[in-house]
Amino acid sequence: PKRYLVTGRAVGPEGAPIENVVITAGDVYTAFTNSDGAFGFGLSPGEQTLTPIQRSFAWDPPQRPVTVPPAANGQDFVGYRILQKTAQPDVQRPVAYGDTLTYTLHLRGPDFAGAILADPVPTYTLFLSETLQSLPGIVYHTESNTLSGTLPLAVMESGVITYSVRVAVTGTVESGPVIVNQARIYPADAPEQAIWSEPVIHYTYLWPTYLPLFPLQEQTCLLYTSDAADERSS
Repeated sequence: PKRYLVTGRAVGPEGAPIENVVITAGDVYTAFTNSDGAFGFGLSPGEQTLTPIQRSFAWDPPQRPVTVPPAANGQDFVGYRILQKTAQPDVQRPVAYGDTLTYTLHLRGPDFAGAILADPVPTYTLFLSETLQSLPGIVYHTESNTLSGTLPLAVMESGVITYSVRVAVTGTVESGPVIVNQARIYPADAPEQAIWSEPVIHYTYLWPTYLPLFPLQEQTCLLYTSDAADERSS
């Protein structure tokens, strides 16, 4: 039977393309977004439901019904990261003993129930409990040195958590430990299916890098004697 083209894009809230998102059309058709976030199907006549699948994102809309014919373009999806982490100061300079790092988690409710958030306080730091601005049910646990609890967000609902730590180490030439912070969200009954934030890394010492100095290549000149010049002209 004749097929009809259905196209669209998967993009972030600012319009940046999201690559390698699986887009299904019913149980038969599957496509992947390319580097521009674009996808396309050749669908047989009838009704299908387009669904984006990428666990790190919550999608708006979560599905799109489509009927062909006619061809259908502009079947776009906007993806919001379920878990993003940022820090101040940024990672462009090393941190020292006594410095304060402030972490911010930007959250979206995932599409599974009973989601658990776990955010271990990074090694080489001390948690500053008075700085915690959290969501209901997300608390700091002293015994595990972790911020955790059941995420109180509906699907696609947004939330923000912030807290600060104090750096408890000074890096040296001999030892420059790295401070790494990474959070995760996972189903209560399947912790192995965790969605991880990108790690936030701070260095306590930056070793200077020296670029090798290459000697200038010697210029080679050919000097001709008068005899050689006479030979060339003969």
